[in-house]
Amino acid sequence: MVSSMVKLTIDQLFYFYLDPTTYEQIVMVSSMVKLTIDQLFYFYLDPTAFEEIVMLSSIVQLKSRSFFYFYLDPRAFEEIVMVSSIVQLKSRSFFYFYLDPTAYEQIVMVSSIVKLKIRSFFYFYLDPTAYEQIVMVSSIVKLKIRSFFYFYLDPTAFEEIVMVSSIVKLKSRSFFYFYLDPTAYVHPEIASRERQLNAGNF
Repeated sequence: MVSSMVKLTIDQLFYFYLDPTTYEQIVMVSSMVKLTIDQLFYFYLDPTAFEEIVMLSSIVQLKSRSFFYFYLDPRAFEEIVMVSSIVQLKSRSFFYFYLDPTAYEQIVMVSSIVKLKIRSFFYFYLDPTAYEQIVMVSSIVKLKIRSFFYFYLDPTAFEEIVMVSSIVKLKSRSFFYFYLDPTAYVHPEIASRERQLNAGNF
């Protein structure tokens, strides 16, 4: 476990191994580290191994039985690689996602009220100045290799998915809208949570 005195710095490498015989939780980034809207993070999956990569904010807890490798790349331009199918995240920031072509994995992001389902895609943006809101990209939506995705939930709209393709230059706080296909498959648990969310039960 990284203590609360440890700060995440540029070019810093962290190696964590969670004892598979225990149920302990690992927190990578301490409460002193804050991820802000315009910070640039790049996470790279080691192509020589089967490690998983997770993005952890100051309020994220990690549960896993795998080895993790983290590297903060100061050269990255608003790109984040997040490869994981077993991590439950909590955050209050939005992120840019970039699919690592060396790994055939799903890119996912889940909020504290959504549990990660393998092969399903989730995204959320929690506006610190607004109420918590969430939208979902259903499992039938496919992420394309080498595509960029920028997600933003408009608090004045309903069931909007924001997606910026690789041909669009990513700019902080810019967004495009794609409505969620009402015919798309939604996992019953997610549908239930969305109903609670829409009802204002945060």
